[in-house]
Amino acid sequence: CTRLGTMRSRPSGRDPDAAARALAKGCDLGDGEGCAALGRLYDGGKGLAPEPQRAAALYLRGCALGNAHGCLMAALKHDSGKGLPRDLAAAARLYSKSCDLGNGRGCAALGLVYEMGRGVVADPARSFALCGRACALGEGMGCKCQGTLLEAGRGVRRDLARAAGMYSTACGMDSSSGCASLGMMYLTGEGRPRNPAQAAWLLGTACKMGERQGCLEMGGLYERGEGVPADLALARETYARGCALGEARACDAGRRLGDGP
Repeated sequence: CTRLGTMRSRPSGRDPDAAARALAKGCDLGDGEGCAALGRLYDGGKGLAPEPQRAAALYLRGCALGNAHGCLMAALKHDSGKGLPRDLAAAARLYSKSCDLGNGRGCAALGLVYEMGRGVVADPARSFALCGRACALGEGMGCKCQGTLLEAGRGVRRDLARAAGMYSTACGMDSSSGCASLGMMYLTGEGRPRNPAQAAWLLGTACKMGERQGCLEMGGLYERGEGVPADLALARETYARGCALGEARACDAGRRLGDGP
């Protein structure tokens, strides 16, 4: 039932009502994946009216049946307070269960929880270990988290070269923030030999992936002609993109160049 429901929820076979019926049957038969998949249908409103609370309940049911994605999504609901009461401690417990079930994103999220002390006592060393587990599971956010801790020397001995390696791994896993952090190392010459052209490539890549810091820094490179030919039109365009992504400094830079809100 779950497989049938999943197929019917895909664009090529989109029939949300039939998908919901099939997934509900799978969920009722004790398939945690079916519960979580049905939760996604109600969460995103993909052909169905969005019902955040119903989605959250289905995620919790899927989690109770051992579905790692259900645990992760229920944790995110508690974390954001959308669909479930905001409860950081409950979110941490669900991230932990998701991680224990082998979900790399759950491990990375739990690592960040321990780094920042959100719902738990801050523990940078534990954060580093959890992020390492996430990275080993192929989650770029985990590799980026390890790089950040290595660069700052939090929970682990400071090691810029190793941090750069983790950022590179994260970037290779399509982590926009990993690409941006590695780009900054090439720009400043810390952890990597200074190379403005390489920095521009990485920061530009991060910006295209939706990383607002990448857009801010790339706009500056275009404005200064550092690593790329100076181009004020491209600088304004790149600052505008960063501004649209929520980077206030990019908005300010765009206004300074005569563009932006």
